[in-house]
Amino acid sequence: MIEQFDVLIGGACKQVEKWTNREKPFKIIQFPAHFFYIKHSKKGHILIDTGYSDYFFKETKTFPYSLYRKITPLSFSKHESAKHQLERLGVKASDVRYIFITHFHGDHIAGLKDFPNAIFICSKKAYESVKNLVGLKAVRNGFIPGFLPKDFLDRVKFLEEGPTYQEKVKNSWRLAKPGEFVFDVFGDGSLLSVDLSGHANGQMGVYLSYRNRNIWLIADAAWDSDGYRKNSMPTRLGRLVLNNYKEFKRSLLHIHDFAEKNQDVWIVPSHCREVEDQWKKMFS
Repeated sequence: MIEQFDVLIGGACKQVEKWTNREKPFKIIQFPAHFFYIKHSKKGHILIDTGYSDYFFKETKTFPYSLYRKITPLSFSKHESAKHQLERLGVKASDVRYIFITHFHGDHIAGLKDFPNAIFICSKKAYESVKNLVGLKAVRNGFIPGFLPKDFLDRVKFLEEGPTYQEKVKNSWRLAKPGEFVFDVFGDGSLLSVDLSGHANGQMGVYLSYRNRNIWLIADAAWDSDGYRKNSMPTRLGRLVLNNYKEFKRSLLHIHDFAEKNQDVWIVPSHCREVEDQWKKMFS
C-alpha cells in the first residue's frame, strides 16, 4: 500500500544538545526538522508534518511570537519548505490529499497553509490542548496560532473519531502504551498511530511498513536515537519545554522497551541527525 516513503528536512534550529539528552556534551548543534512524504496506492500523496516554512518568519515578526524565534534560532531557506521539496519530487502542493500532524509545535505545522486541498489528521486531544492558546501561553507551548489555515476545522479529521484496533492493544506486540488504543488511520492497516504524549499533549507516533521494513515515527518523544536507546532524559532546563514530564518519561520508557524487544523496527525521532543517513542506507 505504501509505494513511496521519503525522509525530508524542512529547516533546522539551534539548541544546546545536552538540554535534550543529559548524556550529550554541552554544545550548540543544529536539530533538523524532519518531515515525511508517503505515496499511498489508494490514498495518494500524504505528508507527516511539514517542517518549517516561510510563514515562520511572517508569524514570528512581532512580540510575543518573536520569542519563539529567539529561543530556537532557525536555519531555513525557501527551497527547504515541504512545498518546494515535493515539487522536486514531481508532486504539486495542490495534489497532497492528507497531512498527518503529530503535534502542534511550530516546527511541525509551519507549512500547513501551503497545501490548500489537504485533509488534516491529528489527535483531538492535541488540538483541544492548543486551540485557545494565544500570546505568551501559546509560545510557552510551542504553538503559533497563525500557522493554522482559517478553514482548519472544516478540513480536519480527528483520530479519536475514526476506527481503532482495540484488540491490538490487548494481544499484539504492544505498540500502544498499556490501556491505550492503536488507531488505524485509514482503516486499511497501512498507517497505525499511538499516543506518545509528554513532549506535547496528544502527540502521536506513526507506524508503517515500506519495502518489508517496519518503521515507527515517534515525533519528539525523543530528540535523538540515543534518547530512546538508553532511556536518557533531558536536563532540568530541557524539561521546561515539555508539556508533561511524567508522561514524557512514560512514553520514552515505552519506546525504549519496545526497541529492545523489536530490534527490526526502525524507530525515527523527528530531530535526530542520524535519520537521513539511515534512510539512505536502507532504501537507496
